[in-house]
This record gives sequence, C-alpha cells and structure tokens, in this order.
Amino acid sequence: MKSMHVLVVAVIITVVSFVLTVLEQAQKSPPTQTQSAVSAEQQVSAPGSVAQIAKRLSELESKDLDKGIAGNFPEARQHLSDALTISPHDTPVKQRLRIADDVLAGRIQRKAAIRLFQAASHGAKETWDKAVDAAREAIAIEPRYAEGYIILAASYAQKSMIDEAIAASERAISFASAKPVVALAHGNLGLEYAAKGMLDKALEESNQAVSLDPDLAEAHVTIGQVYIRRGKQTEAIAALEKSIAINPYVALPYAAIANAYSLMGKQDQALTALKMAVTIDPQSGAAHNNLAVLYYNKGDDKSAIMHLDRAVELGYQVNPQLVEALRPRR
Repeated sequence: MKSMHVLVVAVIITVVSFVLTVLEQAQKSPPTQTQSAVSAEQQVSAPGSVAQIAKRLSELESKDLDKGIAGNFPEARQHLSDALTISPHDTPVKQRLRIADDVLAGRIQRKAAIRLFQAASHGAKETWDKAVDAAREAIAIEPRYAEGYIILAASYAQKSMIDEAIAASERAISFASAKPVVALAHGNLGLEYAAKGMLDKALEESNQAVSLDPDLAEAHVTIGQVYIRRGKQTEAIAALEKSIAINPYVALPYAAIANAYSLMGKQDQALTALKMAVTIDPQSGAAHNNLAVLYYNKGDDKSAIMHLDRAVELGYQVNPQLVEALRPRR
C-alpha cells in the first residue's frame, strides 16, 4: 500500500524530464565513474533494511487506516504511535495522529474523523475521486477544521485540479492555529504553485513551510525540484539530501535527486539514488523506467530490459525511444 503523502504534486514533471535528458546525454558523453551517490543514504544501514522498514511502515499504515475507518481511534492512535517510533518525521502519519488526538479529545466529531481516514485510505489506493468526496464530506461536518482542507487539497492536486487545491490550502491556513498544520498547508501551496509553473511562489511557500517546521521533508523536496527546474543542481541536491536525512524511508526524494545527478551527467550517482527509490517503492513504474534508461546508457542491456519490462507491467508509459533502442537487443 502506498502512503497518502499529503504533499504530492510536482515530482511527475521532474521524472519525465529526467528520462529524456538522460537519453540525450548518452549521445554526448560517456557515464562518469564516481563514488558515493547519495550521502544521506548512509544514514540507513543497507537497502535491504530500508525495504524492511518501509514494509513495516506500510503494514502499520494499513492497520491505522482500518481502525480509523472503523471508528476505533484508540487503536488507530497506537498504530500511528508505533509508526512514529520507526519514522519520527513521517508527515502523513503525524497528520493522522493529530486527527486521532482531536477526535479523542472531543475537538472534532467522530464521523468527520472517519471520513478523513477514509480519504487517506482512498489516497493510498490512488482512487482520488473517492478521496475528494470523503474529504468534502468531512469538511461538511467540520467546516473550520484545517486538516480536512489539507487532505482535500492533496486529493485535488492528484486530480490536476490545481486551482481548487490552492483554494483548499488557503482555507486550511485561514483555520489553522498549530504551527505544524500551518506549515503543512504552506507546503501544499508550494507544490501546487510548482505544478502551475509559478516557481517564485513555490519557493516562497516552501521556505515558509520549512521556517515553521524544519522537519517537513516534503517541503525540502519541493525546494529541490524548483532548483532543478532552474538549473541549480548543486542547490537542488543539498535540499533533497535534507529531505532524505529527515525521512529516509520515502522514495520521492531519491527519485528527485537522481534527476539532479543525471542533469549533471553523473549517472553513477543517479543510478544509486534510483536503486534506493525502487528499494523503498518497488511499485514505482517511473523509477523502473528511469533505471532502464540509466542501465541502457551504461551498456547493461539485460538490466535495462528487466526494468523496462517491469515498468510496463506496472502500467507506466515507458519512453518510446528506449523501447526502440532495446528492441534488437532482446
């Protein structure tokens, strides 16, 4: 099960540009032989352990969502607390824990909290229409509850309804009082403005988010993506390594940092970062596709074909140039 990360917009743009750029670079220069790819990766012991931890977090997510949907918030809270002992800065886990605490303290109605857990569950399944419906139902019950608007904004963003997402994030800010909630809403706005190509506003909102909550890993990813799109790869890598240092069990920053390395012509570092992304999220068709590109550039046709086929199996629209290049090598 995929986590419903509440900050979720612009990385798709990054991944697509990465594929085409690497293919172009393969015609210009051979891959460089360099050392370690992702310095923050050293904070976790080995790819196998990362996969095991990510799997455990996914199991706990499934349990907390099931309990929350059933209205059993004491048990949902226990599973969320267990997850935070493993990954203390997991944004969606921290958000659902706040929701569970709010309902247990009587600050919001139980049925609103159930709807928000339903929205998170639909997000984990990537059924975004249902996620929007559940979030809107929660807001109808608790119209001044900021967390509801944050989840609604994330769901709208996944449907490419960016203007609606921005409006929901702004509503969240108007109702939020706790600093982590305000930070999360600003982080959402950063991603949403990035999706519209408004990079100055994206950077402004993302910097506001990390000033309020320096451990908001997703906001550091947005900052990194903005720098990538501005051609500032060194700054991008620094921002993305901050995200990885905060929460090394999420695939997204590894995929983004691979893009930055590829744009610098550093294919070995890009390869290591993408391996980490696939270790954490084996169901990422984009990461498998990009690994296929990198292996092709290195002359490893067997690995390229394996990852390309896996990307196709996962329903990802693979790079047609690569398909044609590998066809005679099967």
